[in-house]
Amino acid sequence: MFKLIDFKKNLLLLIFLITASLVGCNLADKASSNSKPVSLKVAAASSLTKPFTKIASLFEARTSNKVLLNFASSGQLADQIKNGAEVDVFASANVKYIDDLIDAKAVLPSSKRYYAIGKLVVWTKKNSSVKVHRLNDLLKPEIKKIAIANPQHAPYGVAAKQALQAVGIWEKIKPKIVQGVNVAYALELAKSGNADAAIVALSINKGTGGHHYLIPDELHKPILQTLAIIKSSKHKNLARRFINLVESQEGQKILKNYGFSLPRRY
Repeated sequence: MFKLIDFKKNLLLLIFLITASLVGCNLADKASSNSKPVSLKVAAASSLTKPFTKIASLFEARTSNKVLLNFASSGQLADQIKNGAEVDVFASANVKYIDDLIDAKAVLPSSKRYYAIGKLVVWTKKNSSVKVHRLNDLLKPEIKKIAIANPQHAPYGVAAKQALQAVGIWEKIKPKIVQGVNVAYALELAKSGNADAAIVALSINKGTGGHHYLIPDELHKPILQTLAIIKSSKHKNLARRFINLVESQEGQKILKNYGFSLPRRY
């Protein structure tokens, strides 16, 4: 008799717990469905314009949130963040600017990730009479102007200078150099005819219809593209989900398709 009563009590308790759990889940789902979409602010190096536009579209489709992309040189973006710009994720073209922001206590150190390794190319127009097969070809008299990103705040500009120094032609070529604020602008200078060649990221070369010479990696320091979550972000969990997508096999495949090498884990 006592066992039967205990069994009924336990059964009623189990039914109550299951019902309460289902009601809780329904309320949580309802609250989630009623929540407003968030606008995640991602500041990214100009070399990421094409791949991050694709990754952001995937993220929006899967989370129903918006991604607001701001592309510029890594140095300019880092300065904006130091000056209080509202940013959730910063994707730099190198590790230096992320480390600087860690020192300034502006980003979460634990969120720092190497997501890609950049490649450097010399770009010329498809119909150009000048073909570049090595860096020394830039000394040819018919090449009068060479566009690079400003080394003061653009990692690909730094790498371009390093490569030219490595082959011993930087000083000779300096009078020909014109600087763009970032790699995208440097490429535009060459595409518009305001420069005869441009030393830019391989990632922005795709779809331009031009010729490119891939500069050997050993001529410059590795372009370790790095990202992190901004400490003041109000959407840290969503920022982590964005970084997870960048680091996923799908995100890494997109980056690889635009000419990036992948970190060793891939």
